[in-house]
Amino acid sequence: MSQLINWIQELDEKIERVVLEATGRYHSLCSGLLAQSGLPVVVINPRQARDFAKALGISAKTDAVDAQVLAAFGEKLQPPLRAQKDRETPAANSVRCLLIKQALSVVLSQTLLKVIWVKSYWRLNSYSKRKQRSRPQR
Repeated sequence: MSQLINWIQELDEKIERVVLEATGRYHSLCSGLLAQSGLPVVVINPRQARDFAKALGISAKTDAVDAQVLAAFGEKLQPPLRAQKDRETPAANSVRCLLIKQALSVVLSQTLLKVIWVKSYWRLNSYSKRKQRSRPQR
Protein backbone atom coordinates (compact mmCIF):
# COMPACT_ATOMS: atom_id res chain seq x y z
CA MET A 1 0.00 0.00 0.00
CA SER A 2 2.84 2.35 0.79
CA GLN A 3 4.27 1.74 -2.69
CA LEU A 4 0.96 2.78 -4.24
CA ILE A 5 0.82 5.96 -2.16
CA ASN A 6 4.43 6.81 -3.05
CA TRP A 7 3.73 6.20 -6.74
CA ILE A 8 0.65 8.45 -6.69
CA GLN A 9 2.48 11.21 -4.83
CA GLU A 10 5.44 11.06 -7.25
CA LEU A 11 3.25 11.69 -10.30
CA ASP A 12 3.97 15.03 -11.96
CA GLU A 13 0.29 15.85 -12.37
CA LYS A 14 -1.85 17.33 -9.65
CA ILE A 15 -4.16 14.63 -8.34
CA GLU A 16 -7.73 15.94 -8.14
CA ARG A 17 -9.26 12.75 -6.80
CA VAL A 18 -8.56 9.05 -6.39
CA VAL A 19 -11.71 7.08 -7.29
CA LEU A 20 -12.32 3.67 -5.71
CA GLU A 21 -15.22 1.26 -5.85
CA ALA A 22 -16.74 0.26 -2.54
CA THR A 23 -15.66 -3.36 -2.01
CA GLY A 24 -16.41 -4.05 1.62
CA ARG A 25 -13.57 -3.93 4.10
CA TYR A 26 -10.86 -3.73 1.43
CA HIS A 27 -11.84 -0.29 0.13
CA SER A 28 -12.18 1.02 3.70
CA LEU A 29 -8.58 0.26 4.54
CA CYS A 30 -7.31 1.58 1.21
CA SER A 31 -9.36 4.79 1.29
CA GLY A 32 -8.36 5.41 4.90
CA LEU A 33 -4.65 5.07 4.17
CA LEU A 34 -4.90 7.23 1.04
CA ALA A 35 -6.77 9.92 2.96
CA GLN A 36 -4.23 9.81 5.81
CA SER A 37 -1.57 10.47 3.19
CA GLY A 38 -3.39 13.64 2.18
CA LEU A 39 -4.78 12.32 -1.09
CA PRO A 40 -8.33 13.27 -2.14
CA VAL A 41 -10.36 10.04 -2.09
CA VAL A 42 -13.81 9.31 -3.53
CA VAL A 43 -15.52 5.98 -2.91
CA ILE A 44 -18.30 5.16 -5.36
CA ASN A 45 -20.90 2.44 -5.54
CA PRO A 46 -19.82 -0.37 -7.92
CA ARG A 47 -23.21 -0.14 -9.62
CA GLN A 48 -22.46 3.48 -10.58
CA ALA A 49 -19.22 2.38 -12.21
CA ARG A 50 -20.92 -0.49 -14.02
CA ASP A 51 -23.76 1.76 -15.27
CA PHE A 52 -21.20 4.35 -16.41
CA ALA A 53 -19.28 1.66 -18.31
CA LYS A 54 -22.50 0.47 -19.96
CA ALA A 55 -23.28 4.05 -21.00
CA LEU A 56 -19.84 4.18 -22.64
CA GLY A 57 -20.55 0.88 -24.39
CA ILE A 58 -17.93 -1.03 -22.40
CA SER A 59 -18.91 -4.56 -21.48
CA ALA A 60 -15.51 -6.13 -20.74
CA LYS A 61 -14.71 -6.62 -17.06
CA THR A 62 -10.96 -6.72 -16.40
CA ASP A 63 -8.80 -4.81 -13.92
CA ALA A 64 -7.34 -2.66 -16.70
CA VAL A 65 -10.77 -1.80 -18.10
CA ASP A 66 -12.12 -1.12 -14.60
CA ALA A 67 -9.23 1.28 -13.95
CA GLN A 68 -9.94 3.14 -17.18
CA VAL A 69 -13.66 3.32 -16.39
CA LEU A 70 -12.99 4.67 -12.88
CA ALA A 71 -10.55 7.25 -14.27
CA ALA A 72 -13.10 8.37 -16.88
CA PHE A 73 -15.83 8.43 -14.20
CA GLY A 74 -13.73 10.70 -11.99
CA GLU A 75 -12.74 12.97 -14.87
CA LYS A 76 -16.16 13.38 -16.48
CA LEU A 77 -18.52 13.32 -13.48
CA GLN A 78 -16.13 14.73 -10.86
CA PRO A 79 -17.82 13.11 -7.86
CA PRO A 80 -17.61 15.25 -4.73
CA LEU A 81 -14.91 14.58 -2.20
CA ARG A 82 -16.18 13.43 1.17
CA ALA A 83 -14.50 13.66 4.52
CA GLN A 84 -13.29 10.31 5.80
CA LYS A 85 -14.82 9.07 9.04
CA ASP A 86 -12.60 10.82 11.59
CA ARG A 87 -9.53 9.88 9.52
CA GLU A 88 -9.94 6.32 10.76
CA THR A 89 -6.68 4.53 11.48
CA PRO A 90 -6.07 1.08 10.00
CA ALA A 91 -6.34 -0.44 13.50
CA ALA A 92 -9.71 1.26 14.11
CA ASN A 93 -10.85 0.12 10.68
CA SER A 94 -9.87 -3.48 11.51
CA VAL A 95 -11.79 -3.36 14.78
CA ARG A 96 -14.85 -1.90 13.03
CA CYS A 97 -14.69 -4.62 10.36
CA LEU A 98 -14.44 -7.34 13.03
CA LEU A 99 -17.44 -5.91 14.88
CA ILE A 100 -19.48 -5.79 11.67
CA LYS A 101 -18.44 -9.36 10.83
CA GLN A 102 -19.42 -10.52 14.32
CA ALA A 103 -22.80 -8.75 14.11
CA LEU A 104 -23.47 -10.35 10.72
CA SER A 105 -22.50 -13.73 12.14
CA VAL A 106 -25.04 -13.33 14.95
CA VAL A 107 -27.78 -12.27 12.52
CA LEU A 108 -26.99 -15.18 10.18
CA SER A 109 -26.99 -17.62 13.11
CA GLN A 110 -30.39 -16.36 14.27
CA THR A 111 -31.76 -16.60 10.73
CA LEU A 112 -30.39 -20.13 10.36
CA LEU A 113 -31.98 -21.16 13.66
CA LYS A 114 -35.34 -19.80 12.46
CA VAL A 115 -35.05 -21.70 9.18
CA ILE A 116 -34.17 -24.92 11.03
CA TRP A 117 -37.08 -24.40 13.43
CA VAL A 118 -39.55 -23.81 10.56
CA LYS A 119 -38.30 -26.87 8.64
CA SER A 120 -38.51 -29.00 11.78
CA TYR A 121 -42.00 -27.72 12.53
CA TRP A 122 -43.20 -28.56 9.01
CA ARG A 123 -41.55 -31.98 9.06
CA LEU A 124 -43.17 -32.84 12.39
CA ASN A 125 -46.49 -31.47 11.21
CA SER A 126 -46.43 -33.40 7.93
CA TYR A 127 -45.22 -36.55 9.76
CA SER A 128 -48.13 -36.42 12.19
CA LYS A 129 -50.59 -35.92 9.29
CA ARG A 130 -49.13 -38.92 7.43
CA LYS A 131 -49.30 -41.00 10.58
CA GLN A 132 -52.96 -40.08 11.06
CA ARG A 133 -53.73 -41.07 7.46
CA SER A 134 -51.94 -44.40 7.77
CA ARG A 135 -53.89 -45.50 10.88
CA PRO A 136 -56.51 -48.09 10.11
CA GLN A 137 -60.08 -46.93 10.64
CA ARG A 138 -62.08 -48.80 13.29
